[in-house]
Amino acid sequence: MTGLSGKDLNSIGGTMTLTSLTILSTLSFPSLTSVKSIQWAHLNGLQQLTFTQGVSTADDILITDSQLNSLDGINLKTVQSMDINNNPYLHIISTQVANITQSLTIDANAQDLKVEFPNLIFAYNMTLRNISSISIPSLASVNTTLVFYGDYLTNVMAP
Repeated sequence: MTGLSGKDLNSIGGTMTLTSLTILSTLSFPSLTSVKSIQWAHLNGLQQLTFTQGVSTADDILITDSQLNSLDGINLKTVQSMDINNNPYLHIISTQVANITQSLTIDANAQDLKVEFPNLIFAYNMTLRNISSISIPSLASVNTTLVFYGDYLTNVMAP
């Protein structure tokens, strides 16, 4: 399997789980806008997403062990938890999310990872490891912790 497609699928009421599909290289869901949860693990060949409409609704996101260099097409407004880790080709994470109600964890992606959350107002808990820059110009409140570990920070933009 090198590609997975859901041409006319616009909503998934449950979890989109993809695990240990090591030769999967592309995901194409051009109409998908809503999913309960994304759980992608050990997709060592995954390089490209084609989510033309863009997923704007999901409760939980886990993307680990992929070759993705972009998360374009995953652009949530609110998320409970987001965990993006061990994606060595991912050099930028940029999303319009405004609220993170449980946790954000970004860890062990590309060493020069830039994180951009221009509309993030509220986060319950944020843990950022191994990033080079962060832009959170709208952040008004972090309820518990905002933690930076082992980072290569050269630029921090926050109010």
